[in-house]
Amino acid sequence: MHEIGMLYETAKIAVQYAEQNQIDSIKGITMEVGEGSGVFPEIFTEYFPYVAAQYPQLKDAEMHIRVVPSEGLCTDCHCLYNIMKQKGICPRCHSRKKKVLSGRKVRIQDIEFESA
Repeated sequence: MHEIGMLYETAKIAVQYAEQNQIDSIKGITMEVGEGSGVFPEIFTEYFPYVAAQYPQLKDAEMHIRVVPSEGLCTDCHCLYNIMKQKGICPRCHSRKKKVLSGRKVRIQDIEFESA
């Protein structure tokens, strides 16, 4: 489960951001998780409270997930389609040749806090 390691890295980044900006408490972290990233978003939301409890700045924080669709462009017929829903096969010409346009990354989209 590399998601746990990613959660710890996310927490460290958020805490570092808080310290650099004199923020006492982070209210939420929004992650973008690509459908094709190999990461399970449910693990982020399930285990985040355990990771957050180890950092005072994150004690009240919530994890929010935004799933980014895995989109591809068929290199044979130029059809744009959802790779995961189509199981990697172009719905128009049935080719497996594609350029992946989105949905492979995991990133912090937003760190939410309240200013005093």
